[in-house]
Amino acid sequence: MSQPLSIASDGQVVYPLKRNQAVHHLAPSEGKSAGPERGAAAPGTVPGLSMAHNRPHEDDWTFKACTDGALCEIKAPPMSLKQTIRATCTKRGKIKGFSRGSRGRLLKTVGRLRQDVLPVFVTVTYPDDFPVTPERWQRDLAALWRRIRRQWPEAAAIWKKEFKRRKSGVNEGKVAPHYHMLLWLPAWVAKGKADWIRHWKLQLARVQVADGRELISITCYEAGMEVKIEDKGPDVKVVRRQITSRKGNYERVEYWKMDGINHLTQDACRAADGMEGVILEPEKAVQSWFAVNWYEVVGSG
Repeated sequence: MSQPLSIASDGQVVYPLKRNQAVHHLAPSEGKSAGPERGAAAPGTVPGLSMAHNRPHEDDWTFKACTDGALCEIKAPPMSLKQTIRATCTKRGKIKGFSRGSRGRLLKTVGRLRQDVLPVFVTVTYPDDFPVTPERWQRDLAALWRRIRRQWPEAAAIWKKEFKRRKSGVNEGKVAPHYHMLLWLPAWVAKGKADWIRHWKLQLARVQVADGRELISITCYEAGMEVKIEDKGPDVKVVRRQITSRKGNYERVEYWKMDGINHLTQDACRAADGMEGVILEPEKAVQSWFAVNWYEVVGSG
């Protein structure tokens, strides 16, 4: 490149693209432009921008490339003052969706990031009885982020909220939010007892151990069968779950006795005894940290 390179404030390499007077020479021939003969090679071009594709700008265009990322941009100079006058600015309204402009800005932000430092992908969902107000969703995300920054002060993240229709539970058919997050964390060595307690809480929760209640029975019904709910007393809560697997779909009815005993915490503490000083795998440590902390924020694993 013959033009000098410069570094922008955001770290991108900037190269000015000079305007050319022409891409190839035209010669009159009986009132028509002389072009290449049929089958011959196309005329050669000169470096820069083709006049045939240029906007009527007096200034040069610029080419920007992120040195560590994957984003490359061609920037046009601003239009004249008359062309840039806009109507009086109004107050921004409520966000009603993920617009094309928002998506483009998000992709550009990700494209500017370093490619040699990969983030952790995190998804957090709400429990069966989820909140329905945007203010509560924002509050829960802010509470989780405060916990992340206390644990890792150098952490950074890009998040996106999405919605999906529930397939089972008391809110079957209703649309519930969930969050996806790209999370950049510093190196973390998890070997304390608290790290192992979180790990065992996650493992035990997967086998139906919980705080404040005890699973006393499970009944499964194949798809299409009539579901019968038994009355096992005032202290027993019934939870219905739709299970989808390769072997087939069925509904599972769980009966939980609300006894107020912290079974999950007590069993996790016993399992973590003697594990202090043993390094937990980073992937499992991060996974259990998010599962337990999100549960404490909203009541979901």
